[in-house]
Amino acid sequence: MEGLDIEFVASHAAPTAELLRFYRSKVANFESERTEQLRRLGDAEAQNAELHRLRWEARAREEEIAELQRALSDSRLFLFDEREHALKLAAENDGLKSQEVEDRRKIAHLLSITEPLTHEVSTRSHLMISTSSILTIHTNLSHLFLHVLYTVYFFS
Repeated sequence: MEGLDIEFVASHAAPTAELLRFYRSKVANFESERTEQLRRLGDAEAQNAELHRLRWEARAREEEIAELQRALSDSRLFLFDEREHALKLAAENDGLKSQEVEDRRKIAHLLSITEPLTHEVSTRSHLMISTSSILTIHTNLSHLFLHVLYTVYFFS
């Protein structure tokens, strides 16, 4: 049946049962091929949709990675700046500590060269102030003297 020349049959013969069976088999074959092609097309569309979804997902992840890389870079810059600031503060702190040691040395030197001031204070009834009061007055006067010396020395 496959070897039958369709044009010869169509031009010379009237439709017969055999010709109808031939065309019906052709139509059935075309329908089965069509169904198979539609199934393949559906599979391809599903695969295409999945591929599209995966590409969008990959793109979103790439954007997220880029954002995280920018954040990491910013964090590294901030960390570098903070370390630099910490080093500056440590250097300043060391300078202040050495200045404090020098100031304490100068204060001790000034205390050693000053003579303690003691005054006896008496009231009208000629009562003497106790030794602890004299010591307090001496300490207060010494501190006042040191404060004046410190102010003159460091701010002049």
